[in-house]
Amino acid sequence: MHHRKSQTQTVAAAKAGISERSARRIDQQLHQPQKRERNWRTRKDPLAEVWDSIVLPLLES
Repeated sequence: MHHRKSQTQTVAAAKAGISERSARRIDQQLHQPQKRERNWRTRKDPLAEVWDSIVLPLLES
């Protein structure tokens, strides 16, 4: 929120596109972004069918 240096918190929050409450939390260092890793696959593994029979022997040799 670089607008906060020259504007009021209300104006800076509006320019940044966030609520005043979120702006207050960010200013007070209470904002904690989500840093959790997902534990599910987003797509099917394309090598799953051939990994053990073709790819693994190639990697081991």
